[in-house]
Amino acid sequence: MYDGVIYASTEDLRDAVKHGQVKKIPLNLDGNWTTIEYFGRGIEGRELPAPAMVQASTPRYSLDPKERFVSWMGFEFYISFSQVTGITLWDIRFRGERIIYELGLQEALAHYAGDDPMQAPKAFLDTFFSMGKLMFELVPGYDCPPYADFLDTVFSYNEKTEVRKNSICLFEFTADHALQRHTSSSYVSISKNTYFVVRTVSVVGNYDYTFDYIFYLDGTVEVKVSLCLDCCPAACANSHVIGSGEWLY
Repeated sequence: MYDGVIYASTEDLRDAVKHGQVKKIPLNLDGNWTTIEYFGRGIEGRELPAPAMVQASTPRYSLDPKERFVSWMGFEFYISFSQVTGITLWDIRFRGERIIYELGLQEALAHYAGDDPMQAPKAFLDTFFSMGKLMFELVPGYDCPPYADFLDTVFSYNEKTEVRKNSICLFEFTADHALQRHTSSSYVSISKNTYFVVRTVSVVGNYDYTFDYIFYLDGTVEVKVSLCLDCCPAACANSHVIGSGEWLY
């Protein structure tokens, strides 16, 4: 296939080139169009710092870095690591009751499409590339709030010990909407929607998978995966996660 035309063989392609039936495609070189973020002149006010979430006191969660044990508002769980699938949460308990034994990535399926006869039917199973090994350092203030706690991951590769600094972050955050509210003639009842997040990012080629394990005050557990491509900020989107969901207790 060349320039949208499918040829039966390389000989047919060569023959088409020989008879001037093929227009040569120019090289696809880097330029301003490949810039991920534009830092030149733009919308007025963009140069000002954006609003930021701050932690007004000491953390309300407990973290044992050695045992990888976490507790927050009635939740308790352990964090383990695999070179293939990244992190897994174990023995998740809420108010002393085990609600989930094991929660972690099983597979990441990237199903291609398009008019390319080779790429169109492909479905990549990205754990083949060792997604845990491709977890790199997270950026405070961008990947995670500046006040987040960070954990390293350690694994063996080519008979050497590899350390990925700050590749897991944990933090508490407050949503921009209430967990519950009601207004009556005599009072207003409202609760902040505060939640706890365990986050990692795996970089597979030009795909950045952001994995969030989110715990809510009402006992709900949410799994969220966001996928970004380095070719275009607009390509970042929440991806469909097979087998994920919410557990309410």
